[in-house]
Amino acid sequence: MAVDNYGRLDILYNNAVIAPVDPVLESTEEKWEKVIGVNLKGVWLGMKYAIPEMIKSGGGSIINISSVTADRGFPNLTSYTASKGGILSLTREVAVEFASKNIRVNCICPGVIATRLTLEERTPEELEKETIVMPMRRFGRPDEVHKVTLFLASDDSSYITGQTLAVDGGWEADAYMT
Repeated sequence: MAVDNYGRLDILYNNAVIAPVDPVLESTEEKWEKVIGVNLKGVWLGMKYAIPEMIKSGGGSIINISSVTADRGFPNLTSYTASKGGILSLTREVAVEFASKNIRVNCICPGVIATRLTLEERTPEELEKETIVMPMRRFGRPDEVHKVTLFLASDDSSYITGQTLAVDGGWEADAYMT
């Protein structure tokens, strides 16, 4: 569609997610397949079809969205954390494979971002409990992720590929995070 409308494809932003609660012993194969299909296979398919178009136009930027949960153990998010960890590995592999074609592939790992859905899912007590253990003592704002996305999409990041940027207020860096 982008190629039909604009004649080329320069940027792919892979950001689709489902994150059901699924403790490993209670999860089902169907739930696993669905989450891996949307979160990981969707990223792979996006890149599979975008890259040939980017090669035709001389390069591009792919930005995949993972999560800080990809690098940490989080209880009851079995398929979600597995899918997000897969995105990190896939990002690095594709970055190396297509760097010589001037295609940059990077990943953003947001922490908890204050979206409508995130805030609706939590009670005021849960919000307070979660933010008290975060180094910046607050959830991130959507615009804070958007600004990193714009940077990675722009020529200002022309020598950056295969990287993961945590946008999490220091959450992943905190060894004492509970």
